[in-house]
This record gives sequence, C-alpha cells and structure tokens, in this order.
Amino acid sequence: MQNWEQYQAAYQAADQTTKDKLHSSLISECVDESVKKYELDTSHRKILMQLFASKVAGIMDTAGTTEAMRTAGIPAATVISKEIDECIATKTPTIPDTSLVEEGETSEVTKQSVEVTPPEFTPDTLAVELAETEAAFKQLQPIRTMAHDMETIKQDEPVHQATSQESILNGQGNAQKNTSAQWGTPEK
Repeated sequence: MQNWEQYQAAYQAADQTTKDKLHSSLISECVDESVKKYELDTSHRKILMQLFASKVAGIMDTAGTTEAMRTAGIPAATVISKEIDECIATKTPTIPDTSLVEEGETSEVTKQSVEVTPPEFTPDTLAVELAETEAAFKQLQPIRTMAHDMETIKQDEPVHQATSQESILNGQGNAQKNTSAQWGTPEK
C-alpha cells in the first residue's frame, strides 16, 4: 500500500460496490488460492493482499501491481496478477462483510453454538475391539522360523559329524580315504 492517507482517501471516494469488495473476504480468498497454487510464502501473501486492496481501491493499475509484485520477488507476477484479477471479478465472497463488529454486539458466528459430541466410550467397546483384533490375528498364517523348522524335522542322529583334530592326526578320521588320489590327477 502506498500510504494510509492515500488509501483512506481512495476508500472514501469509492462507490459502494468497491467498498463491499474491500470489506468482504473476496481479496483474501483469491490471494489464498494463488498462494496455495503457486506455493508462495506468507510474506508474499501479505504483499499480495496489500497490492490487490490498493488495486481494488483504485490506487494502483494492473501494470503498477505487476511491477510491484516483481520488485517483491514474486515469481510469475503477470500470470498470478491476471489470475487474481479474474478471481476478484468473477468470484462471490464466502463472507460478505468482514468488518469489525461494534462493542456490545455479537456476530452471527458467535451466536451459533457448535455442538461437539465426544465419541461414545464404554468398557464394552474396548473389549469388542480387542476381541476383533485377536480374531484377526488368529486368521493370519503362522510365521515360519528356523528354530520352528528344526523342531519339526528333528532327527535322532545328527546330520553332520565333525571329526576332532586328534582323529584326523591319528588317521582315524580318514579311514575311507582314497590313497591313489593325488593333486593334479583325475580321480578314478
């Protein structure tokens, strides 16, 4: 915004339609859509709000708004400016008047009571949920483990017999040795 006095003068000179746009949620809604779409940060949102409020009030023109957006470091300034202008021209605001409520009055939002009902909790519901969960676990296939597999195929005699060093050195471990086999010769 250029300065507050200039904005106030433009606001006083504006027609009722322009004042309605400035009082409504229209500018903020259109800016928020563009901020979300183009992934801009909160500092850009604040700048856009000020620029488009000035534009709606008649202080700035399209070229000035676009140039101010570029100066502020907003990417794709021309595209975003056109999109926000189109939104302001065509969209109907969700909140027609966001001006402050005078003291002593209550707004429509505060008059409405929001009734929140907590979820029903009884000890029975927890027991039912636990029973359902346990039933679901029982339906699952058991997980195979190596220890379980070894227990199921347990044999009386060991599969592998290791020889001791002593039996190897004494020649007892190689009792069935092929004496004619030598290195580098084919086995018979």
